[in-house]
Amino acid sequence: MGKNPKGFPYDELVGNFMAPSGTKGKEKRQDVPCVGISFGIERLFAIMEAKMQIEQSPVRTTETEIFIASAQKNLLQERMKLCKMLWDEGFKVEFAYKANPKLLTQLQYCEERLIPLVLIVGERELQDGVVKLRNVKTRDEQDVPLTELARTLRSTLTSLSG
Repeated sequence: MGKNPKGFPYDELVGNFMAPSGTKGKEKRQDVPCVGISFGIERLFAIMEAKMQIEQSPVRTTETEIFIASAQKNLLQERMKLCKMLWDEGFKVEFAYKANPKLLTQLQYCEERLIPLVLIVGERELQDGVVKLRNVKTRDEQDVPLTELARTLRSTLTSLSG
C-alpha cells in the first residue's frame, strides 16, 4: 500500500505556459513556484468499504431522515403540506411524487435507502390530527399528534443516532 498523500513540484510546468509566443528555450521562461498533490482516494474508499463490511453496517446513500408515505389514495396534497412543515422545521424529508403510490412500495423504498423514519398519513390519522410514526428498522409504530410532531421527531432521531 503506497503512501498517502504525495506532493510534486511543478515550477517549470507553469513557466512553460507563461512563456511569450515565439520564444524558444529557457532564456525567456519564468519559473513560478507551484506544487501539486495527489491522494490515493480509491484506496481510502476501499479501506472504508472493507471496514463497513466487517462491521456489517450498510452505507446510507441519502441524507433523508424522514419519508412521508400515504396509506390511501388522493393524499398527495396532505403529504406535500406535511413535508413543507417539516422542511420549515429543518428536517431532511422526502415523499413519493406519484399521486397514489402503494404503501408497500413506499416502505420498501425507505428500507432500500436506509431512511430511518416514515410518517404514514391516512384518512383516520387526518381526522384525529395525528400521523403514524414508523421506525423502518424495527417496524414499531406510534401515533403522534401533529402539535408534538417536531419535538417527537427530534428526540427519536437523536436516540437513533446515539
